[in-house]
Amino acid sequence: MKKRTPDMDLITPKMLKDLPWKDVLLLTYSFNVILRHQHWPRKLKLAEIILIPKPGKGPKEVKSYHPMSLLPLITKLLEKIAPLQD
Repeated sequence: MKKRTPDMDLITPKMLKDLPWKDVLLLTYSFNVILRHQHWPRKLKLAEIILIPKPGKGPKEVKSYHPMSLLPLITKLLEKIAPLQD
């Protein structure tokens, strides 16, 4: 597993991998409720946006950056199961 910094929800892949069985069942139940009702909680739709500077561009222009959105790990897992639909 690659070393990663935690996303905005502060959950790392190792934390999910080391979850106790009881918590895995709770997470599974939560995923099933979300999928059954087809309602994604607002917090799972939020992303942290970071700007990566383009090489050789002036820092004062908007076009000098690549935007990158970082989704919470739980959202990434849920999207693997069922793509987000609005």
